[in-house]
Formats: sequence, C-alpha cells, structure tokens
Amino acid sequence: MNNILKSKYGKIIAASATAVVVSAMIVAVCLAFPKSDEKKSDKEAELVMETTKPQETEKEVADLEEVSHEVVMKQEETTTVKETKPAYNGPFAGKFVVNISSDYLNVRAKNSTDAEVVGKLYVGAGGKVLKRGKNWTKIESGSVTGWVSTEYLVFDKAAEKKANEVGTLNVTVIADTLRVREEAGTDSSVAGVVGKGQTFVGKRVNDEWIAITFEGETGYISAEFATTELTIGKAISIEEEMEAIRLEQERIAAEKAEEERLEKERQQAMEQAVANSSIVETVQGAKYNITEEEAYMIACVITAEAGYECYEGQLAVANIILNRYASGRYGSVKDVLYAPGQFTVVNTSRYANAVANGPFESSIKATQEAIAGKNNVPGFTSFAALWGANYSLYTEYTIIGNQVYYR
Repeated sequence: MNNILKSKYGKIIAASATAVVVSAMIVAVCLAFPKSDEKKSDKEAELVMETTKPQETEKEVADLEEVSHEVVMKQEETTTVKETKPAYNGPFAGKFVVNISSDYLNVRAKNSTDAEVVGKLYVGAGGKVLKRGKNWTKIESGSVTGWVSTEYLVFDKAAEKKANEVGTLNVTVIADTLRVREEAGTDSSVAGVVGKGQTFVGKRVNDEWIAITFEGETGYISAEFATTELTIGKAISIEEEMEAIRLEQERIAAEKAEEERLEKERQQAMEQAVANSSIVETVQGAKYNITEEEAYMIACVITAEAGYECYEGQLAVANIILNRYASGRYGSVKDVLYAPGQFTVVNTSRYANAVANGPFESSIKATQEAIAGKNNVPGFTSFAALWGANYSLYTEYTIIGNQVYYR
C-alpha cells in the first residue's frame, strides 16, 4: 500500500515539477513580448522585425555602399557644374548700353531723382559700370560720371547684343583686293572689288560675312579679310550740350545770313540784267512752209517747256525753234527739236502728255502766228531760265517773262 502511495505521490510530484517548469517558460515568453494593451506602432514593429533579421551579406553591404557612393558622386557632379559655370568675359564685360528707343536718359550727380542732372545718354550710348545696384547704377561715359536708373540699362552680354543693334561697325579691308558680292555667299555674283585700307560702315551678317554700303548699294565681303571696330555713343555733359546748341544756332544764323546775301546779289544781278536787256521789236517775216505734224510738235514743245509762261513767252519759244530751222544748220523741224542737248523736254513725260492729250490753246495760237511770220525774237536762237542764265556769255539778250532769250 505504501509503495503504491509512494508511486502515485512521486508521479504527482513529478507532474507538479513539470507544470512548474512549463509555467516558468510561459512566464518567460510572456515577458519577452509586449502585452496586448501596450502594442508598438507599425514603424516600431518594423524596426523590431528588422533587428531580428539575419545580418546582411557582404554583397548586400557592398551594394549599399555602391549606391551611397553613386549618390555622393551625383551630388558632387551637380555642385561642380554650378560652381564652374563660365562668367561672361567678352568685350562688354563690366560695361553697359542704354536700353531706350527714343529721347535720352538722365545722368545724375547722386542716386536720386531729385539729384542734379550732370549729363545725358542718348539712344545707342554706353560706357563703363562703376557700381551696379538694383535701382541705381554708377557709370562713366565720355566726360560724364554719375548715376542712372538701372531699369534702362543692359549689361555685359546683353550690352554686347544691344551694341551690335545700335552701334556703328567700322570695317577696314586688310586684303590687297577683295571681291564684293551681291549676296552673302561665294556663289553670289561679284558686284565689284575693294582694296586694302578702304573703310566702310557695315553690319555683321554672321561669322563669315559682313554687309557694307558699296556704290550706293548693299554688298557683302568676307569677314576673314577685314577688321571691324564696333563703336557706340557716349554721354554728353550738360556743359557740352549747351556748347553744341550754341554752335548749332551760330551755324543756322550764318547759313541764313549767307542765303540772304546771295538772294540780294541775285536780285541786284536780275535788275542789272533787265536794265541791260535789249528791247526787241516784233517783225513780220515770210510764212514758213512746214507740215501739220511739225506744227503739232512745235505746239507740244511750247506746252511742255513754257505752257505757264505769258503768251509773249510762248510765241518767243516758237520763234526760237523756227529761227534754228531757218538757219539751215539742223535740217528739219524734227531735227531741231531732237538735236542732242537742246530741247531736252522732248524726252520727258510733260512732252509725252502734251502729245497724247493735245497742247494748250495758247501754244497752238503761238505756233500758228510764228509760222505766219510774226517774230518777237528775230535773230535769237537760244533761251534759258532767268535763275540759270549766264549773262556774261551773251552778246545780246532780251528778257520775256521768266526766260532769257539770247543770240
């Protein structure tokens, strides 16, 4: 009996011991994990899970290091490009050009609109930048130093572009002989040839060609065989401007005085010419035997040459033509009218209009009377306008209306 009890009791103790061990393990597990009411956030849980992962392999570490290195290299590359961006260092570095299309820009003694105006910058002018600010810039141009509004200026590269638009490009040929082309290209026709040292005002078409003014037309020369100098305007001080105004006023006054003197001399010469002119009596000569076509041509010449002169002037022109015809030196009436350098009016639209539309009635009458023998300038074979007459060359002359008739 006792043995039986001992055996059962031993099993009970063994079972109890086993239970205690299991309970201890359960408690340990429970302590290792948080309670249900103290759950960590998803992010914290993720971190916990990451810590329980096996350590990264050497390849994974190497990959991470390579990615990191690539990022660093990209950052360094971006930084390097930004820092090494080349600055403008062209011919207009540190210079400015006014960006206005009309009038002028004031240059002031101080950076204020209330400051004294010490000079002016006109369209196409520029100069050196001394101190550049957001609202005001201190400049030096010509003999002027002062402040101007930054709003109306362009600088550096933009200044160079503006200068090429508004400046003057002086071009000098450096080749012994250089072809001038009608267009910018070696396939274009040759308009002429220029020589070494010749200078022109031009405009750059591109890196290879320059447009110049050649014999009144636009021509093109190779930029390789020419030197260029771009010039822009300079500021003018108030004192310089006042002096320029004074000189201009003096020039205008001098021109006016000279015009008045010449006009006075002309009037005196005219009065003297009238006093010295012959008084010619009208004579009745023989009737001319000419064709109706020739008579019509004479009337048209009178309309074109002296249509607005007095009637006596129109009759005189008709008789000049017939006096030449009668001299026998020209041939026919048509030969008289078309003789070189004589009645040049026959080559004008005035004569063509008279032929097409008919001559004035007064011109027809003057022609008819002259053909009938009425001559108010007997022996005279030439005439000229009063303003262009050279009286010293005439042996005898008479003035009728605004024309001088002479032998």
